[in-house]
Formats: sequence, structure tokens, C-alpha cells
Amino acid sequence: MNPGQIRDVSALVRSLGPLTRGQRVFSQNTPFSSCYFVKTGAVKTVTVSERGDERILGFYLPGDVFGLSSMNRRSYSCSAIALEHTSICELPFRQLEQLARSIPELQHHLFDLMSREIANAENISMLLSSNTAEERVIALLLNVSEHHRQRKLSPLQFRLPMSRSDMGSFLGLAVETVSRILGSLHKQGLINITGRTVVLLQPARLSQRLAVDPDAPATKGDDFCWSPGHSHTVAGVSGMPAANTSGTAR
Repeated sequence: MNPGQIRDVSALVRSLGPLTRGQRVFSQNTPFSSCYFVKTGAVKTVTVSERGDERILGFYLPGDVFGLSSMNRRSYSCSAIALEHTSICELPFRQLEQLARSIPELQHHLFDLMSREIANAENISMLLSSNTAEERVIALLLNVSEHHRQRKLSPLQFRLPMSRSDMGSFLGLAVETVSRILGSLHKQGLINITGRTVVLLQPARLSQRLAVDPDAPATKGDDFCWSPGHSHTVAGVSGMPAANTSGTAR
């Protein structure tokens, strides 16, 4: 994209926040209008069934785009909620879609994001159906680690933005099971965990538990993805301060 096209894209971006813990970005069944990009903090997406059962669909950290899963619907299929003090960027989808018609690179990015969202949903389904409880927890830890590495942060020490309860909801496990597995990994000397702060002491051994080659280069979308849109950004948006107005999330 040339400088002029980047300016056109950044002109659409609206900065929202800071959001406080528990504040909604959008709610399930409200009209779909925008996708969003996490600048700082973290967001979870949650769906509630007709019976009132709540399930977490994904976690989004800085650099992640969310909301695209509802683009083929008239309403959001889930709710997005801030996990902590969070800042995000809003991208009005219809305007973005119109602009993409004149910018092939942007159109390619949108198609890429959508196709990866589908692939990531399939990976999540496979993770939950084919892996043991311990493997699910390890996969989540390794994905948070990889996200930090891609963001030029420490992949060996990080803070989990989600609670044990949220981890269990996403992984299909009881909160007691999540706590037991984390405690077991700690006792085995594979990790050190204090509250939500995690230190990976033996990442290679953790990878071996998942039959993952620790020396193999990471490829976005090929590992166990725990958030649709993991580490993907819209061209010309990531790192840009451009935002026309500030406001609060709906």
C-alpha cells in the first residue's frame, strides 16, 4: 500500500477506550457494524445459548482483530468484553469494504483474515475434541508465549489476562481441572506460576507434550489457535496513531 492508501485506511480508524474490565465492546444479537483491533489490554468473546449457557469463544491480545466472524450476518454472533484495562480501534466494516474495492492489497488482507478465521475455528474444534485436558492448557500457554514473541516481548515470562474460570470456559474444562493442571506443571518444574504471572521454565518439554517441534519456525495459523484472528492485523492499521475521534465502546 502506498502512503496515500495508508492514509485512507487510517482515516477510517476510530480509537475507543480505555475500557474497564467487564465493559462490552459489542453485545450478542446487536446490529453488526464494525470489526475491532486490540491496541492494549485484552478482550474475550462470549456466546450465550438460548438456555442461558455461557461459553467463551476466544481471547484477543494486542495485535488481534476481532468481530469479523459476524461479517456475513446482520448481527453480532457473540459479545466482546474487556478482560482488563483495554484500548481498541474500531474499523467500520462497510466503509472498509468499500475502500477495499479500490485497494487490492487491503482486499487481499480482508480475504486472508476471513479465511484464517475459518481455519482457526476448525483448529479450536480439533483442540477441544482431540486433546487431553493437560494438552489444552499447555496449548493455551504456548500460544500466549508465541503471541508475546511475535510482539517482541518475552515469550518465557508473561501475565495471563484471563482468569482460571475463563480458561476453563474456553477449553471446555472445570476451573478446578485448570487449577490442578497448572499446579501439576508447576510441581513438575515445567512452569512457575504465581497468580496470573507465568514463567515457562522448560518450553521445549512443554512443546514435546503436544508433539510440537520446538525448533520449527512458527507459522501464523498453523499452530493451535486460541483466538480467531490470532496475531493478524489489517494492513496499514497496526501501530498507527491515526484516529479521528475518541469515544467509548457501545
